[in-house]
Amino acid sequence: MKRTSQRIVFAGLAAIAFSLFTFSGCKKDGQDPVPPKTDSITGNVALPDWKVAEGYDPTSTMTVVAKVDLSLTYTADQLKDAFYQLSDSDLVAAFAGDECVGVEKPESNGLFYLGIVAPKTQGTPIVLRYYSKKVSNIFEAQSTLTFQNDERIGDHQNPYTPEFKVKK
Repeated sequence: MKRTSQRIVFAGLAAIAFSLFTFSGCKKDGQDPVPPKTDSITGNVALPDWKVAEGYDPTSTMTVVAKVDLSLTYTADQLKDAFYQLSDSDLVAAFAGDECVGVEKPESNGLFYLGIVAPKTQGTPIVLRYYSKKVSNIFEAQSTLTFQNDERIGDHQNPYTPEFKVKK
């Protein structure tokens, strides 16, 4: 009886050691280790109250037709694990520093037709932020825009599609 329980313990330890060696991500035969899974895209952020403040010149605007494609940054598994999908409650907003200069919900075709007013401080880089209601998180574009009056960036056939990452 004692011998049988020792064999079971030994077999269990051997199985654990084998699993650790086999699945630990060690290099074998010149292969790179399996990359670690990055943080989840799911957050706990409530719907933000993004609004363009009063006092902007409505004749000094630019337009961005944007598409959010999180698959440019995140793996299919990460998106599936978060049950990600675009929602009509999602928002894209343009910020010049902390100043909201444009905000919009998606249209039925999944694009955001974003009107952007001239920031109070000219030359301030404009960054887009995306709020996903489905995953309760805010993502920030990894590239910036420069305000140019009457400029149009993207269109319905070729929308502006920046890479978005979770805003830290």
